[in-house]
Amino acid sequence: MLPVAPAMSVPEYSLKAVFLFNFTEFVAWPENADNGPPRRQICVLGKNPFNDNLQKLVISREKQTEIKIHYTQSLEAIKHCHILFISRSEEYRITEVFHAIEHLPILTVSDILNFAARRGMIELSVKSERISLSVNLKSVRSSGIKLNSNLVELATVVSDDSDAGQASP
Repeated sequence: MLPVAPAMSVPEYSLKAVFLFNFTEFVAWPENADNGPPRRQICVLGKNPFNDNLQKLVISREKQTEIKIHYTQSLEAIKHCHILFISRSEEYRITEVFHAIEHLPILTVSDILNFAARRGMIELSVKSERISLSVNLKSVRSSGIKLNSNLVELATVVSDDSDAGQASP
């Protein structure tokens, strides 16, 4: 279950790390050809705002899906990610990042302002002292991944700038 705790009672990036980590349970990627145990790679592109919070979650995890955390600056390395958190430090090259992973089944997540309206898939923001989600379903669909309906219900659905940037009900 995704947390609904107020953002201010827990350090912001500790809570955002829990959201990012739990997305592995609410997203379906296209079938894997290797038939091995399920694995997910969470990548952080740019400056790491999470400190060691993601690693702590991996250590405490008791699920069947193996999760690896990868920190990178390389656009080539992100092509092997399942979930890509794009740090605010990378806002200047966001178009280049999207171009590098276009049509790949990579869930893009960020807390960059208006990320979902700029073709990002899930934007994490703080509103009324709570973590809020905005989802761009057009971007999600074009990647071939599917979001669990429970996750979509928690979010505000937005359109990207090419669709006039208007929010959907």
